[in-house]
Amino acid sequence: MNVAQSPSQRALETFSNLLMLTGLFLLLTSVFSLLSWIPLALMYGLSFRPVEMMAFISYDQLVVHPQGRIIILYIQGFTAIGGFIVSSLVFIYLMRRDSWATMNPRPMLSSPAIGICILFTLLIMPTTSLFIEWNANIDFPAWMDGFEKWALAKEKSLEMYTAYFLNFQNTGEFLLGLVVMALIPGIGEELFFRGLLQRVFQKVITVHAAIWITAILFSAIHMQFYGFFPRMLLGCLFGYMYYWSGNLFYPMLAHFINNGATLLMIYVSQNVDLGYDFGTNQAMPWLWVSISLPVSVLLLYSFYRIFRPSPVEGVTEN
Repeated sequence: MNVAQSPSQRALETFSNLLMLTGLFLLLTSVFSLLSWIPLALMYGLSFRPVEMMAFISYDQLVVHPQGRIIILYIQGFTAIGGFIVSSLVFIYLMRRDSWATMNPRPMLSSPAIGICILFTLLIMPTTSLFIEWNANIDFPAWMDGFEKWALAKEKSLEMYTAYFLNFQNTGEFLLGLVVMALIPGIGEELFFRGLLQRVFQKVITVHAAIWITAILFSAIHMQFYGFFPRMLLGCLFGYMYYWSGNLFYPMLAHFINNGATLLMIYVSQNVDLGYDFGTNQAMPWLWVSISLPVSVLLLYSFYRIFRPSPVEGVTEN
């Protein structure tokens, strides 16, 4: 017999679930990061000393290593599988004794919705580029000088690594990058954030608050302030896609298309002039934006109309 939980019981269960998810994420991220080091240590005669490990994957060492790009992509991909995918599956099947069907109350896919999802994700990119440029040029007040220095230093470090990662030398490296930076995040991050975290929050707060809080955490975990707001916006869009459709496939697809299209354009632009540098923080041409915004809104509304919002797994919209 199912007994309705009191607000305090739901809050306690939510807190417990958040602790378990956070613990699993940190534990399995660490474990898989160490496991990824085993073949590297065997191949290159390295030890498991943290100092030696960090020195080997430092930017200065990677750029001169003939397999540097492949090595760091391998570590990143393997670690993300553990942190997001394996931790989510352990939580679902072992700790909660739950099922995949619980997270997908509407398992049937809609061909029109799939098409709209792909088109929307591609056509929203010029609009998103406005937020990227704005976020990249934020000036902080004097009292936040310490945070600004930290954020700028972090951004410069990430820019160096990103420019190195994205300078694919051949199709094989590009395909590996597509798997590590588009496919794995599309599946793992959506499973973890939308499939689990968003649903956990929905037990104690409104669905809209849950979507926004999850999007904030989704963006914050990337530790990159100068991309925080556009990433948060995308997280919100993915969250609403999941809420409206009741199926994780759609935010996973949108996430993969967003990352994959960006990687593809960067790879193509290395040899072909596309009229815009997809590797910068500059907004796309205003003509693109003026088309992007109204068409994207129309497509998102069409996606909404296909499903007509219904609560995801026993959650009532407040």
